[in-house]
Amino acid sequence: MSTLRAISALDEAVKEYLLFRGFTQTLRSLEADIKADKDRGFQVDKIVGHLFSCAQGLDLEGLLSFWRHLDNRFFSRLDHAFLHSVRKLELCLLRYYVVCTIQANRSEKLREFFESLAHELQGNAEWQPWFMLPFIKNPESHATFEIYFQRRWLDTFNFSLHNFLSTVFQSIPLPVLLSFDVEQSRLRAMQGEIDLLRSAAEAIGPGATSTMTTPLSAPHTPLAPGRMGELGRLASSADATPAANDDPPTPLGNTVAQELAGQGKTTTLPQQQYLSRQGSKRSSTGPDTPGRETFIVLSQEEFTGHGSGVQCCRLSSRANLVASCDGDSCIKVWTFNPSIAVRATFVCDPSDKITSLCWEQQADRLLFLGLASGKVVRFDVSTSTASDIALSDACESVLALACSPDGAVLVAGTGVSEDPDRPHAGMLLVVCLKTNTVLGEVPMEPHPVRTNSLQFNHNGTLLLTGCADGWIRVIDVASRAVIMDWQGHEGEVVETKFSRDETTVLTAGVDGKLFRWNAHQLSQPMEENDCSIVVPQYAHAMPLSCGFAIDGDDEFVLRSLLPDTPQEPGNAAVFQLQSSAKDGAPSLTYSGQVLALDPHGGAVVSVDWDPVTCTCFTASLDGTVRVTKLFRVT
Repeated sequence: MSTLRAISALDEAVKEYLLFRGFTQTLRSLEADIKADKDRGFQVDKIVGHLFSCAQGLDLEGLLSFWRHLDNRFFSRLDHAFLHSVRKLELCLLRYYVVCTIQANRSEKLREFFESLAHELQGNAEWQPWFMLPFIKNPESHATFEIYFQRRWLDTFNFSLHNFLSTVFQSIPLPVLLSFDVEQSRLRAMQGEIDLLRSAAEAIGPGATSTMTTPLSAPHTPLAPGRMGELGRLASSADATPAANDDPPTPLGNTVAQELAGQGKTTTLPQQQYLSRQGSKRSSTGPDTPGRETFIVLSQEEFTGHGSGVQCCRLSSRANLVASCDGDSCIKVWTFNPSIAVRATFVCDPSDKITSLCWEQQADRLLFLGLASGKVVRFDVSTSTASDIALSDACESVLALACSPDGAVLVAGTGVSEDPDRPHAGMLLVVCLKTNTVLGEVPMEPHPVRTNSLQFNHNGTLLLTGCADGWIRVIDVASRAVIMDWQGHEGEVVETKFSRDETTVLTAGVDGKLFRWNAHQLSQPMEENDCSIVVPQYAHAMPLSCGFAIDGDDEFVLRSLLPDTPQEPGNAAVFQLQSSAKDGAPSLTYSGQVLALDPHGGAVVSVDWDPVTCTCFTASLDGTVRVTKLFRVT
């Protein structure tokens, strides 16, 4: 649960408790304080909107007062290294106020600004040229000031302010009540690591189990590097000389999966029909650490419940369920912890192909399916019921879907009727999930273009899109306007993702390139890699094929290695991204493959990665989805 949703949920819980206890006066006081909350509930879009509203309304006192509040409340507690960023953003905010006074033709407000802040600005070299601004007739065409009157500068400032405030709010210490959910996630991760270590010890043999007797309630104490290397060498030796009666490793346990028991009402077929276990104790060696393993493959399981080639697999937002679809328009929803079991099945009209799918982000209940006919299906996993969402008569295939973090809207990228003059024409529609109606279309400049990939940022204020014309666009959700765009690929963009910390953007295209972009400097990629993440033309593959996935630390990338022909076996591999210095600025380099997963019988067209349990998912045209549980050694 994000901090924003946790705050909102906790506010409601406290209100419910006060009402239960009969503390009505305290309840009224709390509601009044919430309405007058200067922090805007830590909602970055509301904070930025208030700052811009003060600037555009020429309310200098309100602008300075609110910024001082943010400075005293949050910025003053940051590390000294962030001081420069705070002052730079303050400088840009004041300059934006000056620009607003000129655009409004309010010379008296401009004089008031310099008179009020003269003692602070006179000694600042960055403000010295600005004192001549009141005496320039056309400052928007002046060489020194024209950039500040351009839309691109304002969009860049808006984007940077959003990112900075989001980072600040994510790093502030949480009170005990708010940190409860975070602590639960940490304990689940610790429990998962303990189970993984025990599974590794059991796979190695009884002689090694004595090193894995840590009680479940013990604090997390990572093994020393030497011990980890020893564990990897034991695993390698065990793989070289397997026992005749060697059993597959015990799968990782997960109590969260047990909580979902009984929600679905579909009949679960015998598990043997879907499960093919393959015990594995292979290890991988990192490129920069000869002789030391990066990952150990603890176990592999295969989901074989599809009757045709699997086109896509998606892990739910809470990583409890997996949705996979095949060429016969059949959707299977299944669990993988502690074992593979089908929870729900949905079959569309075979003549109407599934072209995209996405999960809701608040829970593991709703699954949205985009169809080639231009419709969207809302499938409720808990009740196995489905309903249609009509878009526009002009829509053809729904090629990309994304649900907002708050579950209020669904964004759909669709194609339109073929036009020889516009081969990549499309529409980007915003749908209200409460009423199942289209709220409007996001205008894509310079002309409507088909969108192949969509992803919201963590709080739903920004939408990252990858388009068929090779451009990547960042959209402000509130205004439905493109605030940042750049050409990322030669040819169509097939995949776009925010990194886990949302400081970088990763994109893949049909040009065979995987790029990593700095979110604050998007004109040049931080990193460029050759990458075979291309939708195969010989398969009914999803236009939005998850060709790569990233781990929780933004250090490793799992990507598909597509064969040249459908007759060749498909594969997927883990690659490592490493930081380095380039032209005096931090950059990243592709260090190469650290682990090759076992090949499938057909092309691997979709992958996913659960960073908490270090579990990889690879979907193939051979009709299987392989679940590979890894253990990171180094």
